[in-house]
Amino acid sequence: MMEIEITSETTKALALANNLVNGIESLVADCLCEDAYIISDISKLTELLGEELEIGLSRCHYEHDNLFELNNLLKFNLIRDIRIKAGNAGTSYRKLYELAAELCIEKVVPYMRSVSVRTAATRIEYMYLVLKNGVAELLEGEADRVAIPHVDACLMVHTHKFGCAPSSNDLKTASEVFFDGGLGVGIVSPTCYFLLLRFGPFTEEDYLSLKNLNSSGTSFLLPSRRYVSNNLVVLIG
Repeated sequence: MMEIEITSETTKALALANNLVNGIESLVADCLCEDAYIISDISKLTELLGEELEIGLSRCHYEHDNLFELNNLLKFNLIRDIRIKAGNAGTSYRKLYELAAELCIEKVVPYMRSVSVRTAATRIEYMYLVLKNGVAELLEGEADRVAIPHVDACLMVHTHKFGCAPSSNDLKTASEVFFDGGLGVGIVSPTCYFLLLRFGPFTEEDYLSLKNLNSSGTSFLLPSRRYVSNNLVVLIG
């Protein structure tokens, strides 16, 4: 399998968002907080790279004594420092999910659309793989398939020669990515894209909704944005 490293500001920003939402949600659950905020205005995820972040936790029952996945932000040099305090001012941390989706559509989809032209010509599928440390690779698969070992992925997007309907294996992969705390998966062809992204903690309800999506043979109209459960969103274009 051919592997080409494609690490970029985009992939690091997606990893930053992934570790940040996971860490905040772990803190909210552990400290029994009402909500959490980023103490700054955010318009793009890339603005946070290499910066000092301040997180406000609102109406918590307990003090935090663990940073959980937030430690990865420092470990992988995605930010300079992080501070946690009590507060309810700033930007809701949930905006990070929306910004991650926008970044996927703005940067990942066009990149993979150009790659999908090769798939249309040769039937060889490719995968855009972003790890939680921000490192990314383009993996070359085989005719009409691309498979990888189980990894701690932030995002997996692969090509189709035409059409973007997910297979049962694609949806199974999505479940695995979500169980491991990843942001989502996607499919891109020369004419369309399909993104299945998480916009909150992956719950049992989300899992059951994903299983129903797999078994129901659901079709999607283009363009489309659809919640398949409280925290799972399908974006099609």
